[in-house]
Amino acid sequence: MKAVIEAGFEEGVRRDPTHQAEWVALVDGDPTQIELPSSRRRQSYGVTVVIILDIIHVLEYLWKARPTPCSTRSERPCHKAIDRRGVRAVVADRIEQLLQGQRPSLVLCLRRAATVKG
Repeated sequence: MKAVIEAGFEEGVRRDPTHQAEWVALVDGDPTQIELPSSRRRQSYGVTVVIILDIIHVLEYLWKARPTPCSTRSERPCHKAIDRRGVRAVVADRIEQLLQGQRPSLVLCLRRAATVKG
């Protein structure tokens, strides 16, 4: 992944050697994809990089996680089964958490659900 990001910067320099354009990176949420373009690499190239999160890709991950309700008040995840409409509500809630910058609580909830499911 680091080599691909490096190649992307090299291509950007080739296309925009005077850094006149605004550089944009589309990422799927992987920490390496977010950190490298937005930190040391961009500084060493002297460019500003706008990071865009591919929310559709993230939605796919959340659906694959087969969400279960999760309360941040409780140390234990909820074990009750939910129907498809309930799953939709949980996914919508998790996307809202993500868009509001509540990543730590979202990650905690997903880890709890993964632990329960083994």
